[in-house]
Amino acid sequence: FKKGRALQRAKRLLGEGLLTSEGEFWRRQRRLAQPAFHRQRVGAYAEMVVAEAMRLYPPAWAIGRLALEDHEVGGYLIPRGSLVLISPYVMHRDPRFYPAPSSAPNPASPSAPARAASP
Repeated sequence: FKKGRALQRAKRLLGEGLLTSEGEFWRRQRRLAQPAFHRQRVGAYAEMVVAEAMRLYPPAWAIGRLALEDHEVGGYLIPRGSLVLISPYVMHRDPRFYPAPSSAPNPASPSAPARAASP
């Protein structure tokens, strides 16, 4: 496969990479990059991206519950009949639960333990 004139010109700007290279050099680059695009890796990364999007932008900014009986939470008494509001939007940005709440997830780190420990 021969690259077109536009890509030949773009090579000056983009450098010698998978998009602009040809022949044996292209084959070598492709063999190096191909494992990163395996179906399982792409699927796992897509799952991580969706989970992170849901964490940062939950479908409900607040969830309300009515206390059916007196209950103590964290040293605070919640009397029967009280409305309790929980904000996933605020909780998911709290550094107590997420050490770097606004940073992107690292695809190389195992996500299962972090997901199990998160609120």
